[in-house]
Amino acid sequence: MKREFEFNSDSVSTAYIHLSAVGYFYRRNGKASLTETASIKMYMKGLKRKHIATPVTRALAMSKEILRAMRNLLKETPPTLVLWRTIWRAHIEFAFMLRHDDVKRLTRSELTFEENKSGKFIRMKLIGNRCILKNWLAMSLKQLYLGGKTIMSKLNRKNEKLITYTGGESCLYTLTKEYLNFLGPNHKGSLQPRCQAGFPNQPDPVKYIGYTLALSDLRKVSNSNVAIS
Repeated sequence: MKREFEFNSDSVSTAYIHLSAVGYFYRRNGKASLTETASIKMYMKGLKRKHIATPVTRALAMSKEILRAMRNLLKETPPTLVLWRTIWRAHIEFAFMLRHDDVKRLTRSELTFEENKSGKFIRMKLIGNRCILKNWLAMSLKQLYLGGKTIMSKLNRKNEKLITYTGGESCLYTLTKEYLNFLGPNHKGSLQPRCQAGFPNQPDPVKYIGYTLALSDLRKVSNSNVAIS
């Protein structure tokens, strides 16, 4: 029986299920169960040691300290397109709790620089999948009113985010302006562009990076030698 378990058991829980079934058969027939023998107990202890679960290493949650360390990379290493797009995306997603799908389709035309008595800010219009669905729903229900205003106007306001000028090294407004300057005035495509073939620091005017490449970029930045302090 020991050899049978050694051959068939893929996990500790499966082996225990088999042992329970065998033990039940012996007890039902009024016999002493062989599953209680010393050799079987020793085998199960060895099987447990062999299948000890590997502790899961959880990713470190994004924080202001990590973002500050990322910004330090722009000062201590030559800035590249991969570095810039990763750092800017991390700040935007952290500030507004966005997903990659919400950010990857953003283009220069969705950012509007405005200034009034209250200060300077950038109006950012999101055009992700969820926002498109909201707009479609609002168009279908545009005859309904909530508080005197249409559903369309309410949902459109939710699709916009304001990047306010706050000053200081953590100012997202300043970081966005510097990132746009790096991309160049002629770039009208995605703010998460792919690199042009043969030109690693030249943004592609049409193509944007997918989630897998964005995750790879984040790992490269995270594995840098800049300490988080």
